[in-house]
Amino acid sequence: MDQAVARAGPDRAVDAAATVTLDGSQSTPAKQLNFLWEVVQGPEVTFSDAQAQATTFAAPRQGTETRFRMRLKVTYLDYAGRPVPSNSDTDDVIVRVRADPDLIGQEPPPDDNANANNADNANVADNANENTDTTTSGLNDNTATNANVADAATNGL
Repeated sequence: MDQAVARAGPDRAVDAAATVTLDGSQSTPAKQLNFLWEVVQGPEVTFSDAQAQATTFAAPRQGTETRFRMRLKVTYLDYAGRPVPSNSDTDDVIVRVRADPDLIGQEPPPDDNANANNADNANVADNANENTDTTTSGLNDNTATNANVADAATNGL
């Protein structure tokens, strides 16, 4: 049985909003591998196909540089096409997305869901303070929710 060797390709720098191609075609043995791409550092992205030998994603548009560490995991497939977990390998590639010149110095766009939830929380609290009876009359139909805001800031690699 051949040993699986992952090759995620060279590190690179790309422009904001570019379509980035990640290519694991130099991994070996070429015809007997299962592929899996994932983000291990940086904001989440949507891959065109995270289980393909090559995949793409859209680089974010931000006013600051964004760095990603993407990981390719390859797993050897046996003669019947079944993965052999003990025969796998990983390789990382760094993708640096340059700042969008049109957005440099601007605050990142607000998270609309977080703002809506903050407004809902304030409305519920204000209306609750105004009502002294045990009914919910006067409360709006908004419900307070916790906002789960993803931290898009990345650390240097």
